[in-house]
Amino acid sequence: MPRDRITVLAPYDVIGMVAAIGHEFGSCAFHLDAYSDSRDIVDLFHKHRASSDAILIGGPLAHDYLMQQITGLPRTNDVPIGFVPYDETAIFRVLFEMARDRSDIDLEPMRISIDHPAGDHIRECVEEIDLGVGNTFCKECSSAENVAALTAFHSSLWREGHVSAALTSVHFVYERLRELSVPVYRIQPSKSAIRTAITALEDRLRERQLQDRQIALVAIRFKDAASGSGRVDIRSNLDRRRLPVERRLNALAERLSGVAQWVSPTEVHILTTRHHVEQDGCIAQTARLAADLRRDYGLDTAIVAGIADAANDALSLVRHTLARRADPPDRDIWIVDADRIVQHDSTSDTCLRYDTASSDPTLLKKAEGAHIGIASVNRVLACLTDNQIDHFCTDYLAKWPGQRPMIRA
Repeated sequence: MPRDRITVLAPYDVIGMVAAIGHEFGSCAFHLDAYSDSRDIVDLFHKHRASSDAILIGGPLAHDYLMQQITGLPRTNDVPIGFVPYDETAIFRVLFEMARDRSDIDLEPMRISIDHPAGDHIRECVEEIDLGVGNTFCKECSSAENVAALTAFHSSLWREGHVSAALTSVHFVYERLRELSVPVYRIQPSKSAIRTAITALEDRLRERQLQDRQIALVAIRFKDAASGSGRVDIRSNLDRRRLPVERRLNALAERLSGVAQWVSPTEVHILTTRHHVEQDGCIAQTARLAADLRRDYGLDTAIVAGIADAANDALSLVRHTLARRADPPDRDIWIVDADRIVQHDSTSDTCLRYDTASSDPTLLKKAEGAHIGIASVNRVLACLTDNQIDHFCTDYLAKWPGQRPMIRA
């Protein structure tokens, strides 16, 4: 069985640590590429995304910068992206390293400069070991474009004698301050944070593979429409506009990586996967198709997507839903999972909060063992979270507001 390919993009002084820990994960093959300047992350992402199943970034600053730069670009969501955070272990390690190296200085009055993205956590850790928050100078950095300002911040405080040492989580800043002979300490991700990040990315890959294996059947049924003189026969209306309608249906099928096929004179099916139906923008694109067909040709539609493990089961869900909702509202779109639970209502054009997917392998295993859908499990968890409780009876759940997601088709 081929192993998942995870590309690791990390600073030069972190890449080796990630590579060593990556050997612990036998189900994945790791490809490594290093950077010094976080702004290089965009070019590296475009270089590797086509050959990667997932991408792991070695720090939050580069990750946030990448997300800002690729937002809105096509197909950027095809590859799961994760990053390694800076946790308390990493921060305490560098604080102890600094205390050991600067043993000639009393820690209590010691003054240090720190920067974002680890700044908030460092302040908490400084409090924990009583270094004194009043002895720290902090600067936030919200973008990789501002790393030059971080270098100036630390170096000027050092030159003016306001600080004894600098702490930075940015490799680029660390290298520049060393060149300027500023006493600087680098906050590197901890091994536990790297393991956690890789595990989370593995879980997302398993979830994606589950979605890719599940079948989604999208049924588009054309309905008789009202006109000034009564009802317009849908078949005659469709026959006159068959070619332009088919072009639009084929365009939607292409976006869903499926094929549009007429199963009756008034109904089209698109066979695809759950992943393509649930991807960002799918519902909006389908809603636009329905609106355009109504506006341009006077064609009303009912659209249902059935999600199941087999095509016949997905078809059964679609048929059942359309039969129960013989006259759904114009341009309505329904997504129905294997539990016959409606997971989307087009009136809000947003996916409902009780996701049918879960990245928690323990939760998935328990749901499978109990023969219940993960959507039902997530509904219970949402109720617990909203009400900040750890138990309840069935009556309480039934009376919990916002139950529309659980309407059975």
